[in-house]
Amino acid sequence: MMAIIAVAARTKRARIKCGWTIPDLAEHSGLGRNHIYKIENGDRGNIRIETLVILATTLGVSADWLLGLTSKP
Repeated sequence: MMAIIAVAARTKRARIKCGWTIPDLAEHSGLGRNHIYKIENGDRGNIRIETLVILATTLGVSADWLLGLTSKP
């Protein structure tokens, strides 16, 4: 559960740092707006590895950082 909270908060933080809205992140990543909204709000119980990699790559951070495993993006 803690990983989901970390992914939610850190995805939003990285998106805002990029100066993007949820629709912007959706466009850049190829993920759906609703999917990103649910991730950022912790409403996705399970996040696929592929989704995590897409988010990390698009946002320019590591998957470990999104998961809260490291403090270095």
